Amino acid sequence: MQYKNISSLIIILFSLLLTSCVSANNKSADAKDTVSANVITHDGYDREYISYVPTNIDKNKKVPLLLVLHGGGGTNQQIIQHTKSRFNQLADRDKFYIVYPQGLEKGWNDGRNDLKQFSSQNNIDDVGFIRALIDNFKNDYNIDEKRVFVTGISNGGFMSFRLGCELRDKIRAIAPITATIAEDALKYCRGKSEVGLALFNGTDDPLVPYDGGYVEVLGQKRGKITSTQYTVNHWLNMLSCRHLPNKHDLPDIKNDGTTVTKFKYQLCDSDGEVALFRINGGGHTWPGSK
Repeated sequence: MQYKNISSLIIILFSLLLTSCVSANNKSADAKDTVSANVITHDGYDREYISYVPTNIDKNKKVPLLLVLHGGGGTNQQIIQHTKSRFNQLADRDKFYIVYPQGLEKGWNDGRNDLKQFSSQNNIDDVGFIRALIDNFKNDYNIDEKRVFVTGISNGGFMSFRLGCELRDKIRAIAPITATIAEDALKYCRGKSEVGLALFNGTDDPLVPYDGGYVEVLGQKRGKITSTQYTVNHWLNMLSCRHLPNKHDLPDIKNDGTTVTKFKYQLCDSDGEVALFRINGGGHTWPGSK
């Protein structure tokens, strides 16, 4: 499959995740041998990541790279389990590499000035870590540097936004889940950009309010965030896109009390796209999972 624009890979990935959560038992025996645990040293810390390399990839051809970031308090192994290895199955089918990085003390310095988060408290250079990780992976595999994508949930989603703003020279599109741009991180998201955005937020998220405010976990405020619409509008301005989306409801094929409305923005001066997948009634989770 050839991806003809910068955000189509991410939109395809998550459209499939929304509509089809396939059991991990469908993986081939050969595919199991392509998962590996790795460590690189950055800024004085040993940083861990899991990589997935499909066995059917032609290593003489440049192929995309997808980075998947876990949420706060989680691990890279848990995110593979929580998404039922669906990304790995898609990598087998569509031929791309995956990296699942691990945040220090199970978190990311996403720019929220969250004093409860180790990475934020200690100003961990997670942006530099991801940059080094991409470069390190490029040395070992034939990745297409023009098709590097990032996704993540919650803390990983906020971090996806920060990476999309600070690593514009490395990343072509991001797909945050249950996240917006943190108010303290707006300073990183200025000027023109060509980084595409596909955003997936639930209107009933109890931790990350759809309409903005404070992230709250167990009654504790964990940083102030912008609303979903403000985030979309801000990204549209960076990409010089018109604020006139094509809107349609996706088929409701899973009886879980939620529906999905897709807003796709085009007509951009830059080589970018913006799409919002509004999960009506959705909470704080990956679409299609529990």
